[in-house]
This record gives sequence, structure tokens and C-alpha cells, in this order.
Amino acid sequence: MARRNRRRPNPEERSARRSWRLRVLVWGPLRLLGLASIGVALGVGAFALERFLRSSPALTIRVLEVRGVGVTRPESLLRAAGLQEGQNIFSVDEVAAARRVRIHPWIRYARVHRVVPDRIVVEVEEFQAAALVNLDGFYFLDPSGEIFKRWQAGEPADLPVISGISREMVQQDPLRAQERLREALLTIHHIEGQACLTGLRVAEIHHDELLGISAVLDPGARVVHLGPPPVAERLPRLCQVLAQLRKMRVEADEIRLVRSGRSEWIGVQLAAAIGDAGTNKNLELRTR
Repeated sequence: MARRNRRRPNPEERSARRSWRLRVLVWGPLRLLGLASIGVALGVGAFALERFLRSSPALTIRVLEVRGVGVTRPESLLRAAGLQEGQNIFSVDEVAAARRVRIHPWIRYARVHRVVPDRIVVEVEEFQAAALVNLDGFYFLDPSGEIFKRWQAGEPADLPVISGISREMVQQDPLRAQERLREALLTIHHIEGQACLTGLRVAEIHHDELLGISAVLDPGARVVHLGPPPVAERLPRLCQVLAQLRKMRVEADEIRLVRSGRSEWIGVQLAAAIGDAGTNKNLELRTR
């Protein structure tokens, strides 16, 4: 087999190869060292920047703003969040602060955010109280029928009261209890929506498992027995009776609506007629 002739590199090629090996052996590690130095410098710079942001007097909290409060006091929410003037604005954990605010029984939703350089804003949404429910003590009820806190002195009390639902029902059969509470709230809504009842307010809704729903209307503490739910279809009859009583110039202490077949008996216990104080009479009306 014939031997191949190998061309010997000329001096320029040998010099180029030596230069390439030198770059690989020397400049490669130097490049890696340079990149590592840049990384260290960036890390040190980031640490220094964070330290500056957390200690600079120009970034201390000077304004604490609370938005959306009605019943709750802003100071109590700021205290719950652990916020106070003079703190560094970047030392505040916004998520943790909002979580602490939501522990307050009146707060449904909370958000905390910073406005650089010196402001922290706390935005909240409170529960809306639609009624008080009597469970061996009064508790606030929101429009969806959810009980959210116990009533305390100094809190709103000028609300309809729902009674006839036991604590045992709430604890042992919560779905049934919430259904009763929603029926009571719906009754309040229907009564307040009747034009003929303008000027009257619902003071109490009582739920009885056998007799159904009764309402106490103020002023006058007039008791109206509406029967089993739903009661919306009976309210026009109630309006007719009240109009008739006004024509007769008498006041009713108690009105009872009773359905019998296609007819509806309305029993009325009369208070004293005008100019005839001290008398009580009963009256029965039938409507179709």
C-alpha cells in the first residue's frame, strides 16, 4: 500500500495554531472568571439595593389610607394588619397584611398595596347586614342568608329581627336553617316592595314550622300572620284589607290570613276605633 505524503505546515500555519491553543487555554478561563465576577457584582449590587430600599428614610410610610369602611374603624384594621407610620414601605408583606385584615369579622374581602414612596393603601369590602337573627343572642345576617358575626353593643341594631329558628337547627341542619332564613329575607323584600305598605317597616319576621310566617310591622307593632311560604301572592290581599280598615277608620292590632279552598279568610283583631278608646273587636273578611 502506497504511503500518503503528508504536507508539512508552513511557519505561518504553525504560528496560527499556537495562537489558537493559547486563546483556548488562557482566554477561556479568563472569560468564565469574568462572567463569575459579573454575577458576584450583580448579587452584591442587588443586596446593597435591597438594603438601601429597606433602610432609606425617604421610603418610610407617612400615609396610611383605608378605603371601603362603613361599620369598622380604620384604626382597628390598621392594627390588625400590623401597619403604622414610620415603617419602611418595602418591609410590608402585602399578602400577609391583607390576610390579617380578613380575620376581622366585618371584612369580606381585603387587599393591601404600596404606593411608592410613602403610602400604603388598604382596600376592604365589608359584609352587608340585612337582618338580625335571634339564636339565644343576636347575630348579623347578610343578604344571602349567611350568619357572619354576633351582635355587640354599639353596632347597628335598627334592622329587622328574624326569630323562630333555633340554634340547634343551625348547627344540626344548616341547609334547612339557611332556607328558612332566606324565606324570611325574601318576605322582608316583598313587604318593603308593596306600595300600599309605604311608611311601614318590618320589625320582626317569625317562622313557625306549623303556622308559617308572621310579620310585625312598625309603627304600631301590628302583627300580620301570612301563613306558609311563599307569601308574595297574599300581600295584595293584605293591602285590600288595610285600605278597607282605613275607610272604616279603625286600626288593627292583628291580621290573620287563612286560605280555605278558593277563598281566603282574613281575621282582623281591631284596636280601639277613633273616639272609642279601650275597646277591642274581632272582624272577619272574605276575599277571592
